[in-house]
Amino acid sequence: NSIVIKPCVNRNIKQSEYVQEVHTLNISCTNLESTLRKVIGLYVRGVNILKLLFTDETRSLKPLLKTLVRSKLPGAEVIDERMDSITFRFMPIPEDLSIKKLLNRMSTITCTMLNDGLKILEDREYYKLPVIEDFTSRESEVDRLYLLVYRLVNQGVSNTRLLQNLELYSIRELVASLTIAKFIERCADHVLRVCEIGRSLRIDGLIDEFIVSKVVEFGKTLLEIHKLAVTSFINSDVKLAMEVLDKRPELRELSLELMGLICTKCSFNKATTLVARYLFLFESLRRFLAYSYDIAETTVNTYAKADEIHCDYRENLNNNNTRFSM
Repeated sequence: NSIVIKPCVNRNIKQSEYVQEVHTLNISCTNLESTLRKVIGLYVRGVNILKLLFTDETRSLKPLLKTLVRSKLPGAEVIDERMDSITFRFMPIPEDLSIKKLLNRMSTITCTMLNDGLKILEDREYYKLPVIEDFTSRESEVDRLYLLVYRLVNQGVSNTRLLQNLELYSIRELVASLTIAKFIERCADHVLRVCEIGRSLRIDGLIDEFIVSKVVEFGKTLLEIHKLAVTSFINSDVKLAMEVLDKRPELRELSLELMGLICTKCSFNKATTLVARYLFLFESLRRFLAYSYDIAETTVNTYAKADEIHCDYRENLNNNNTRFSM
């Protein structure tokens, strides 16, 4: 569908000797979050070298920004630092980096977190293990990978020659990959809430074993749904994605039953905050499920082929309606 014209590279010049454009950002705002958001925006846009210039009023942000940028943005390294400035370089894309492998990594971390969160609910001693302390760091790793995917997608859109390196075949797949990455990142946010609420319930001794057993069973089902949804996109498997979506009516009924059980068991003679915690936990599981369905829907929308859709034209002529079955 296209012709790519690629200029020859002078083989006598080392890659490191090519001049790269330096982007400068003047830091005039003392709001750390706002400033970091601007830096992240430039990162995902594809900037390779970024120089931050500080005023006397904003110089106190420099050490904080240095730490945050290096921890949140993959491939960030400091190549120059002075009293009123700091320069970052973001490492170039490895030749063998696959976006779908990054999505799989994001999903694996998220599923591991949810599995640990469910173990906290069903195991009285599990929340005491040291591994539980790193929930936030694992969720932050998902965020880092999401920003990396965002950066790669932007670079792939502006330079289609990178598509082969990213193991994708069209701009449509790039856009879909960014959408999937966002869904997984949101899944991780809700899983973090499940882990934190489950741990607080254990610490405070407020576990209702019957409700928890039902919630854990529901959570394990959602875990499998999410894995299938992500697998369907990674393998471009529309049939598997449709199987995931076909489970919606059954799980919707199960979801309503479980919510009713929580409201009934946590009667009004118990603390309102306890009821709220269980409902917040359950709502995060429901949102996790909804995003998993979104992943499956995106797979269908991206990879469905025309010959997979059948239309009965005679019935259409008779009834003046077009019917599709997939």
